[in-house]
Amino acid sequence: MRTDKRVVERTIELFIEGCVKSDTARMEKEVYPEDVKVIGDISYDKEDSVFHKFDIYMPDAHMAKGLSEDKLYEKIVMDIHGGGFVYGLKEINKCCNMTIASRTSLPVVSINYTLSPRVSIVEQLNEICLAIKFLTEEYGVKSVTLMGDSAGGYLAAATWAIISDSKVRAEFHGRTAPQVKVDGLVLICPAARDDSKFVEGIEVAFFSDDEENLVPSYGRDLGEVVKRVNAPVPPSVLITSDKDFLEKETLYL
Repeated sequence: MRTDKRVVERTIELFIEGCVKSDTARMEKEVYPEDVKVIGDISYDKEDSVFHKFDIYMPDAHMAKGLSEDKLYEKIVMDIHGGGFVYGLKEINKCCNMTIASRTSLPVVSINYTLSPRVSIVEQLNEICLAIKFLTEEYGVKSVTLMGDSAGGYLAAATWAIISDSKVRAEFHGRTAPQVKVDGLVLICPAARDDSKFVEGIEVAFFSDDEENLVPSYGRDLGEVVKRVNAPVPPSVLITSDKDFLEKETLYL
């Protein structure tokens, strides 16, 4: 049963306030690697919306390889930020992404996507696939490791499912099928099920008044999404801790 609209709106407001407070305090203390350049605010859609932009974290060590332009971005890591589907921007994982770029010598791409309740998860996934398609066509990306935390973990795994299986893609109303290899998944405290630790109202992302943007019933359980994919699961890393309020969701997967 859908929650009263006023309860949903207030719940989301409180959730976002808590996230902003926590992320601001964390980011003020972060020290960024000096061997990574930031190429920021690139649009992956003609609308040029703030929600349709990405940053590239380019490590000096990768540039030093002397690769030609068409080889520079063949293999990337893509980070999909968390935030309960309703909060967040690409910058909130900047330090983590720059550190990964520095230590792996691979370009890391961090993307924005439109937040719920403006859109549903179906539309968020379509935007992510659109961004990947743009990267394949404009930057020559051939393989990607998908990484995400919390809600971003759900979106990363579901993006792999949509790319890898045409039936799942159709059931999620996928409008874009990027021609790319998913090399791996990194799921950090992923939001796997909407019936466990989701705060009341955040599950609004699973709903839509438009059937073309409605998550299939099994889509509310990331484990079920993975099971339906007729393709091997790529090498995957799942990260949690006993301090993680989504620990049970990671262990469930």
